[in-house]
Amino acid sequence: WTGCLVWFGFTGFSSCFLSRAAYKFHSLSLLNYDKERAERKIVEYKRAQRELPRDLLQSHREVSQRIQWQRNQLERAEPGPQREYEAVLDRLAQGLGDSVKRFSTEGNREAAKDALYRLRLVESEMQNLRRKRPA
Repeated sequence: WTGCLVWFGFTGFSSCFLSRAAYKFHSLSLLNYDKERAERKIVEYKRAQRELPRDLLQSHREVSQRIQWQRNQLERAEPGPQREYEAVLDRLAQGLGDSVKRFSTEGNREAAKDALYRLRLVESEMQNLRRKRPA
């Protein structure tokens, strides 16, 4: 099983995975955001009665599978995956904050706005995670 997950986000990169076992934790909020964007594009193609691009369908399928994989991993009662997930969110928030600053400095307003929106999604996810954590 091979494939590439195309991100519709501010960086415009593709992240390839060799197998589902190679998945790494990511922000569920950002994965859902990317899934919703792909779904909106699919609806646009259908409304225009245009053929759906294979890469768009594949991306949507892979994002959906990745979300399900990650939820399954996090539903386990083991503390290891939860800690790893929290660390990933911390690093992601730091990276997005750096991106907002860089894009702003470069005068790239749209990219800065998108990165800021994504940062807010991750920060909200982190707050929700902390609220759910047992005291």
